[in-house]
Amino acid sequence: MATNDVDTPAAFTYIWAIENCRTFLAPESVESPVFEVESLESTEWHLAIEEKGEKFLSISIHREQDSGPDIIEIDFQLALLTSQGTCVKKENHRSRFLKGGHFELAESTDHIFKSETDQYLSNDTLTLRCQMWGLGLDTPRPNLCFAGSRLGLVKCTFFCNIRNFSFLTPGQEFKYHVVPISGENPALVVAFV
Repeated sequence: MATNDVDTPAAFTYIWAIENCRTFLAPESVESPVFEVESLESTEWHLAIEEKGEKFLSISIHREQDSGPDIIEIDFQLALLTSQGTCVKKENHRSRFLKGGHFELAESTDHIFKSETDQYLSNDTLTLRCQMWGLGLDTPRPNLCFAGSRLGLVKCTFFCNIRNFSFLTPGQEFKYHVVPISGENPALVVAFV
């Protein structure tokens, strides 16, 4: 497929729905489950989204350290979909991916989370689609894969004594390190200002 030819069926289509996206999107990257594309020489990939500052949402495709060739050139399309599956925004690209390489593009958070929320975030779910075509490879039967992620909060209660609390002055910062007992979640730093 040339990057502007939308009539050629994709060798592989991956649709990733991220629930609770508006409420829980954090500054850390959120990654899709890894997927293998056998028709692209058994290469492995994942998608990721990340808020960049308060103005942009980074959408990226990443190649894993897989058993495929050292470099593979593909045509691909990254798209944001409505809940009905229609494209709100899509971009076609051709790129050469090394193992561990990635390609990133940005979309305004104002469009997604404010002015056009109804289109982008139906039921608080952001849906991304990645379509891939191999260059110089036999065209296989089209393959479709769907994955979902649910963002959420971990709630816990902790009690602590703050020594000399009554002597803290307004604006004085005091940090307290909280290490979860379960060990499943990372340690937190709580700042009192």
